[in-house]
Amino acid sequence: MKLSIIVPSYNQKNELKSLLDSCLLQKYDDYEVLITVNTPSTDEMNLLEQYKNIFENRLKVIFNTRRQSVVKNIFKMLHLATGQYFIVVYPETNLKDVFVQKFLEYEKEYTPDILEFKPKFKGFFKLEPRKRIEEKQLFNIQEDKKVVAFTFPTIFNKFYNRKKFIEIIKNKTFKDANTKYLIDIVYKTILYFQTYVYIDEVIVNEWNNDISINNPTQIIRDWKNIEIFTKENKPDFLEEIAYAKLFHLQVFVPTILGVTKKSLLKRLLRHQEQFSPLVLKYYDKLKIMRKEEFNLITSVNKYIFLNTDESKLVTNSLPPSKWNSLQGKF
Repeated sequence: MKLSIIVPSYNQKNELKSLLDSCLLQKYDDYEVLITVNTPSTDEMNLLEQYKNIFENRLKVIFNTRRQSVVKNIFKMLHLATGQYFIVVYPETNLKDVFVQKFLEYEKEYTPDILEFKPKFKGFFKLEPRKRIEEKQLFNIQEDKKVVAFTFPTIFNKFYNRKKFIEIIKNKTFKDANTKYLIDIVYKTILYFQTYVYIDEVIVNEWNNDISINNPTQIIRDWKNIEIFTKENKPDFLEEIAYAKLFHLQVFVPTILGVTKKSLLKRLLRHQEQFSPLVLKYYDKLKIMRKEEFNLITSVNKYIFLNTDESKLVTNSLPPSKWNSLQGKF
């Protein structure tokens, strides 16, 4: 088996059906689907039983009687998987009908440890970021460290070599707070892989029925943990991690918060005081970090000195009222 599609799920019957239907539309069947369902409903169990009859041995399901963390469920499925590669997607993720075909095509051409495709966000907010690194080029991560700086802070658009991933995560701990994009896993593991390829093509859409960042201040704590981990285990990558952190906190998160519909955030973009308390709390922390930390980093970081459109965005100190203007700029 070439590919294992890993799906952590919780009370998402309709989304699961849509995802499984998109799997059945694939032009190639060299894949398996592994799903964990926390505290399943009768409807979910019946639905998955129906699809097991269709997929046969290419669908594996784990029912948890108690709610377990996303990270724990992913690692559990990794050890049940048989694919040479795996990808983590969510029930609300939409796979294009060429999803498996494109993976097989580029994996055969490059055989990388990590194969990353362009991410795209649809639904509650829409976002299709520009490429951040040269595409269709095999990078050695340990020699060309910029891969760490420029990979997208998302997991749903990355295919990983499964056996190498399992070896890398041994004796390491991972946080589960930012469950949507799992930046803790993304950055702590990429430091140890050897080869990487980026393809500037969308084969998977992350569909958001709601705001995808429900606790932005937790992301700041996640980054602190990633920095400590890097300093203790891979200090040669500290400059790349610093830039990745700046991009995520200064550009990526504000862009998502800025394009999210006001019906949830309960504010108008023209008036800062009408922003969600979570947004304002995040902005308050961001202002402190800009003064105590970011100003120093931007004065010495080599990726800032590239003077690209993105690096200019990273150094901007925009207030929430301007965050909606970031869409389309990176």
